[in-house]
Amino acid sequence: MMSLSTEYIVDQIAIGNTTTKSFYLKPACGGPIPAYTPGQHVKVWFFIIVTGEQLIRSYKLPDSPGKDYRRLTINEVPQGKSSDYFHNDIEVGDIIPLNVLEGNFTLDIQSTWNVMLLSAGIGITPMLSMEEYIQKNQPERKVHFIHSSRNKHTQIMKGRLHQIKDLFSNFNLCLLHSSPLKHEAFDRDYNVPGCLTEEIITAIGNGSAFYICGPDDYVKNIRSYLKDLGFAQITCFLSILVEIVRKSGPWKLSWNRKKPIMSPCLNKKKKFSGTRAMNQSQCYVDP
Repeated sequence: MMSLSTEYIVDQIAIGNTTTKSFYLKPACGGPIPAYTPGQHVKVWFFIIVTGEQLIRSYKLPDSPGKDYRRLTINEVPQGKSSDYFHNDIEVGDIIPLNVLEGNFTLDIQSTWNVMLLSAGIGITPMLSMEEYIQKNQPERKVHFIHSSRNKHTQIMKGRLHQIKDLFSNFNLCLLHSSPLKHEAFDRDYNVPGCLTEEIITAIGNGSAFYICGPDDYVKNIRSYLKDLGFAQITCFLSILVEIVRKSGPWKLSWNRKKPIMSPCLNKKKKFSGTRAMNQSQCYVDP
């Protein structure tokens, strides 16, 4: 049975890169955003009208606690059910019910260890939350931020990462592009061509706690590297970042309203005269 914490309204939609969008959500009834621990995720429940199927998706937040919004950064998966709905149907003003945040893949905020944040693809989102928390609350901890993507077109939040690098002296950034484009500049668009290796981890990771998030094969390979290298303290999350896809035929998603929260705010949906999420008045570029 679905258990909802509150209803959120889509306040802004931002384009990240060629495959990602960020959805900035605020409580539909106003009030503060509940606290959470960096690295946790929120569940979104869908109901597929045509088949009667209930769909659950978990999204990790890319921001540290204390903001007046929830941000969901969602990668568009080819023929993915929920990502397709977010990217092509969700508009500013829509109401989205969210569960309370949960999950055990969280930053140890009591530790004084340096941290190595290893991610690939959309697995970057919880790492950004952890790094931002450390920057604000534990600036003495050194952060090694290593992210893997194909090229600059699929690199998520590159601008934000370089802003952090410029402002935070204890932040060490390493971007790996497995297939850099011809016009990409070394040390501007990426730091290492190819994939993450044991040599890179050995050079950077001594004395660190490890947090890992990405596709299944990526996480398994990194865990194997760390065991072979003899690193003792490993904190990792096995994340399979693959979405159920539509095989054939039409389908339609809607928020699950079988048992809605009884609130007058449910009817206070913002009205826009035909504008869509991709219009410049509603959508801007995510840093």
